[in-house]
Amino acid sequence: MAGFGDFLQSFLRSLSRIFPWTQGGGGERFLAIDLGTRNILMHEHGAGRITDEPSVVAVEREGFRDGRAVVVAAGKDAEAKLDRVGSNIIAERPLKDGTIEDPDLVEAMLRYFLEKGGGPKRYTVAMIGVPVSTTLGERRIYEQVCEKAGIDEVFLEDEVRAAAKGAGLKVGRPQGHMVVDIGGGTTDVAVISHNSIIEKASNTTAGDAMDKAIQRYIRNNKDIDISIGQAETIKKAMGSAIPVPDRSPMKVTGQHRIQRRPAEAEVNQEDIRQALKAPVDKIVHLIMSLLERTPPALAEDVYKDGILLVGGGSILEGLDKRIEETTKLPVRLCEDPQNAVIKGLEMFVDQMVRDREG
Repeated sequence: MAGFGDFLQSFLRSLSRIFPWTQGGGGERFLAIDLGTRNILMHEHGAGRITDEPSVVAVEREGFRDGRAVVVAAGKDAEAKLDRVGSNIIAERPLKDGTIEDPDLVEAMLRYFLEKGGGPKRYTVAMIGVPVSTTLGERRIYEQVCEKAGIDEVFLEDEVRAAAKGAGLKVGRPQGHMVVDIGGGTTDVAVISHNSIIEKASNTTAGDAMDKAIQRYIRNNKDIDISIGQAETIKKAMGSAIPVPDRSPMKVTGQHRIQRRPAEAEVNQEDIRQALKAPVDKIVHLIMSLLERTPPALAEDVYKDGILLVGGGSILEGLDKRIEETTKLPVRLCEDPQNAVIKGLEMFVDQMVRDREG
């Protein structure tokens, strides 16, 4: 029956393209969606931001209805359930390292937010941001998941290009720009010119990897197992990429890794800088490797213009200075790094609407 249900839904979507009034929703709905490893941001043309939530979904372990997972909660409500739910509920982050790890859960989460933001009753067009390293096979998975969630037309855009546009760079000109997008699951580096990505590089060392590095350091050096959420809190409070004036030590609580009982330890700024050294070094190495491959004419532009940092992971204290020290290039953080991608996607969607109306 689930197969017939999917067929029927596809047929009705196709019908709505020809006869929009059959959906009863009053026309097209254009969306920009930043489907990130850590957060999902959704903007609807004409309505503004409709979703800004953690990319977490909680579903019934055995509960399926019409072949789909039964959502208990999503976003902030689901995040509160991570590692704190019983055997009958699964709370997961269904995206990992910038890609879709569990298509069924991503579909369930996306459908939940689509319905919460106005319902998939109208014919929907969406521009989805994806990491620059996304393969053709992975792009097809994005398309399939979005279509099953109720989106009729799916367009995929490289997040780093969207971020460049959202940060205000004039990427349509022949001048070369280097952009470094440090998200939750991936770090994407690109040289962009004439609206095209000329050179690109990517790895999975980003915000999540920093949190795991802190978690691992505290386990190995303080004998305490802490949650990934606490590791992220520590990173935001004390994380840095270069030596900085020390702040007051911070208490961490968790489970003693040997005695297996609740325990407490103290960490200082230098502890966390040492914990973050390896992931920071990998990000810097990725940037250097792309600089080495940049064509000479564009390298001249990058030398003059410098490097632009975007993405939530780029706000790590001193990261811009660390990159400057190694590359010998000016580095600047964009004004609103966490929202650069969604702003760029919004701009692409606005242009799409204008093109269709014109």
